[in-house]
Amino acid sequence: MAGCCKVVLKESDLESPREAHELLAKELKFPKHYGANLDALEDCLEDVSEPTRIVLKLSKQHPKPWFDGFKNVICDVALQSCFLGCVVQ
Repeated sequence: MAGCCKVVLKESDLESPREAHELLAKELKFPKHYGANLDALEDCLEDVSEPTRIVLKLSKQHPKPWFDGFKNVICDVALQSCFLGCVVQ
């Protein structure tokens, strides 16, 4: 799986978990069999092998409860990875 320099997930621009999964899968070049759920996201993020930063831009006015799951998975994997970084804004 090829990484990239930076992926931005802006909570206010995402309408659904599916849209967030699609964006991450495209930008991080996840395999075609990517399951588009949080467990599959964790597995694919653990496989990132190039320096990659994910920027999570939280919405203060219209937070989406489902976005917390993405934030938690991404931040948890980033804490254990030498290739993946996470910035929460």
